[in-house]
Amino acid sequence: MIKQLLKKYKKQLQIAGFSIVIIGYLYINSLNRLSQTDISTTLVTPSITPSTSPTLDSQNTPASDSYNYNQEFDKLITKYPWYPSLPLETSDYRVIFDFEKNQFRIRILNPNLAGTTKQDIVEAALMNMEKIGIDNTKFKHYIVP
Repeated sequence: MIKQLLKKYKKQLQIAGFSIVIIGYLYINSLNRLSQTDISTTLVTPSITPSTSPTLDSQNTPASDSYNYNQEFDKLITKYPWYPSLPLETSDYRVIFDFEKNQFRIRILNPNLAGTTKQDIVEAALMNMEKIGIDNTKFKHYIVP
């Protein structure tokens, strides 16, 4: 029995073995490159003279980006106050908001359920969406089995 299986899948086993050898070689090669690279941990600080004009400092840029991000996030929360409560997840479904379609996506996690059970899961999801403040008449939803 085993000989028949080996004979039948000989080519696939050869390819799998060859792939494992190549992956091992690449892994060991990458480890060797990492050990050979000299990683410098020296901190270089530029000298600042009073005559230089102020320029954009890389340390200030993230703060500005954070400010812009926070402003946009505040706008998002104002428009969609329920957004921080997403995704809604249970063992039966996951609900997210699809900004491209401006709809909610309800994904049923077990695709092998009967029709009435799926409908019960969708109704439970819609009820939990209302609990976090989503107006189901204002937003449509679609179901992914």
